[in-house]
Amino acid sequence: MSVTEPCSYHPTKAARFHCPKCEANFCPECISRRQTEVYGSPREFFFCPKCNVHAEVLSVGSFIAPFWNRLPKFFAYPLHLRPLLLILLLSSVGVFLSWLPFVNLLLWVVLIKYCYAVLRNTVSGNLRPPELSYQVLGQDVGQAFKQIALFIIIGGAQALIFFYMGAGVGLLSLFFGILLIPAMIIVLVISDSLIDALNPVAFVTIAYRIGWGYLLMYLFLALLYGAPVFLAENFSSFMSPVLRRFLFLAASQYYTVISYSLMGYVILQYHEQIGYEVSAEDFLDQALVLQGESASSDTKPDATAAILNQVSILMKEGRAEDAILVMRESMRGGTAGRVLAERYYNLLKITQRESELLNHGRSYLDLLVAENDKAVACQIYRECLSLNPQFIPNPDALFKIAGWCLEDGDAKNGWNAFVRFIKANPQHGLVPKAYFLLGKNAKEKLHDEARAEKAFKSLIKLFPEHDLAVHARSYLQKMNRIGST
Repeated sequence: MSVTEPCSYHPTKAARFHCPKCEANFCPECISRRQTEVYGSPREFFFCPKCNVHAEVLSVGSFIAPFWNRLPKFFAYPLHLRPLLLILLLSSVGVFLSWLPFVNLLLWVVLIKYCYAVLRNTVSGNLRPPELSYQVLGQDVGQAFKQIALFIIIGGAQALIFFYMGAGVGLLSLFFGILLIPAMIIVLVISDSLIDALNPVAFVTIAYRIGWGYLLMYLFLALLYGAPVFLAENFSSFMSPVLRRFLFLAASQYYTVISYSLMGYVILQYHEQIGYEVSAEDFLDQALVLQGESASSDTKPDATAAILNQVSILMKEGRAEDAILVMRESMRGGTAGRVLAERYYNLLKITQRESELLNHGRSYLDLLVAENDKAVACQIYRECLSLNPQFIPNPDALFKIAGWCLEDGDAKNGWNAFVRFIKANPQHGLVPKAYFLLGKNAKEKLHDEARAEKAFKSLIKLFPEHDLAVHARSYLQKMNRIGST
């Protein structure tokens, strides 16, 4: 699987799952997720939205950006507040206290210890600089001393080669030694063993498995380590000795932090090739952390988005029946939101499943009424009536829709909706108000005094003690006075 393998249904997004049955690739938005408990702990499993079989989680290297595409971000890494403060502090101490015994060694240990934390953070998919804490800088300093010992051993071996074998062999050995130092550091990180890091079979194998990417990394690292020397040679004449030393130390530490961030990312990118175990599941919610630097809204789709994407995929495959089954399951229990309800309604309308549409229409109208969406609620009500003139929504929704239809100038549907409401729910608490609104709208909007009189009289007869009965009598009195004149 190539590094830039795209999602089969979102070509601009990297795939992170692969279906072994249909051979399709999926991004986190497309994959079907299911949660269950395994030995008391919640676990998430991933399924192909088309085949409903377990999807394979691709290796991290299959979906993160290759390191050569994000080189500017490596330069920006030490400029975050934490590493920048450490660089300034270590450089200042190196300038003013370097005359004290072991200060330079201590500074080197602290820097390497922090750089190891940078490397391990990066390998774990966390591209944010580690904290400046005792746990990061003070614990397990043996890691730093192992690397210092590695450099001392390499330097001593090179000196012996120059001394006993001459300059020609020594220069050749120096070239390969410098070329393979990053591989030695990677082995040291992976195994935490100085002996393994010095084993030619181990570090040569690492470099070989990474391939040309290793050479590209090496060239970049060579430029990084040569930069402080270049700066010192070309700008030292313009600075005071104190400032010159401070800037040289700061530049050296700046490029060292970059190099460890880069090596950590290379381990992450090539973890399969070098045999370093990285759990891809740990990165499923860190898409933007890996591709960019900020994890925000697009990392993991919510349940609604996942269902909609699955339905969309099934419809693109011409599997409307399966799409309806997915939507039907999502609507079970009555907890689905408006977005799913609307998608289900439209899907049923497209596939002309009238009976199921009318049944779902009731719950959909309940959601629309709850959100006070007058226009859409009235539209859906009319559509359902056109399919079945006997369609009756749930009582509260029907009462609201009746009033909204009248407000919208649809007197016929509004009047009929109130009549349906009264006949279907004679014991409902809103029946007196329905009678009153029937009479009021018949009088004021339909100018049908006969209907208005019938509605008001029904209200007075059935609910003589209701507050609205007083208003109904007032309307009738006015109508009678007008009629008598």
